[in-house]
Amino acid sequence: MIKKKSLKLLISEKLLDSEILLKNNRFATSVYIAGYSVELALKLKLCRMFKFKEGFPENREEFGAYQNSGGSKERLDGVISQIRQIRNHDLNRLLFYSGAEIKIKENKFEQWLIVNAWDPELRYTLREVSKNEAMDFFGSSTELIQYILKK
Repeated sequence: MIKKKSLKLLISEKLLDSEILLKNNRFATSVYIAGYSVELALKLKLCRMFKFKEGFPENREEFGAYQNSGGSKERLDGVISQIRQIRNHDLNRLLFYSGAEIKIKENKFEQWLIVNAWDPELRYTLREVSKNEAMDFFGSSTELIQYILKK
C-alpha cells in the first residue's frame, strides 16, 4: 500500500528532482522523472475517486480489501474489477479511471498532449531531448498535477 501522504510527498520530490535535472541540462532524465510525478498524481486522484482511505493498493490483497469495504465497494462495482487496471504506468488508463479525463481534455488538452507521450520505457532510450522540449514537459506536468489534485 502506498499511503496517500507518501504519494503527495513523492509527487513533490519527483517534481523537484525533475526541476534540478532540468537546470543541470539533464533534459531526458528530467522528462522521465516528471512523467512519474504525473503518474503518482493520477494514482492519488484514484485514491480520492474510489475512497481508498489507506492509500493506493499495490497488490491483489490490498485491492480486494477495498472491493469488500463500504464506500470503495460501491464506487468500484462495475468500474474496476482487477488491480492491473489501475496498477500500471499507462497515463491514459490512469486518467480514464481517475474520473478526470473529460475535464483534463477540455481544460488542459495542450498540456495533456505533451505529457501523454511519456512512457516509463524512456529509461532505456538514448533519445535526445532539447531544453525547450524538457521545459515544456516540466511546465505541462506541473500544470496538470496542480489541476488533477485541486479539490
